[in-house]
Amino acid sequence: MKLQYLGWYDEAACRSMDGDIFFPEVPIGVNHAGLFDEAKKVCGRCSVRAKCLEFAMEAEQNEIRRYGMFGGLTPRQRDARAGRR
Repeated sequence: MKLQYLGWYDEAACRSMDGDIFFPEVPIGVNHAGLFDEAKKVCGRCSVRAKCLEFAMEAEQNEIRRYGMFGGLTPRQRDARAGRR
């Protein structure tokens, strides 16, 4: 996928926030319950949430590693939505 200017990001609720909220450093295999709670609140009030999720789902089609909160969904939730294990 060729990266393009993401015009919708200019309207994102997260655009000026600390990225650690959306991309926490967590060792693989560690339970991440509660790690994305603050990010989910931000995503819940975002006007471009659907576009953000669409971007992540498209970008992750051929990638093995999925990371961070996009469109209000964690990597596991996006994998489940895409039918990946």
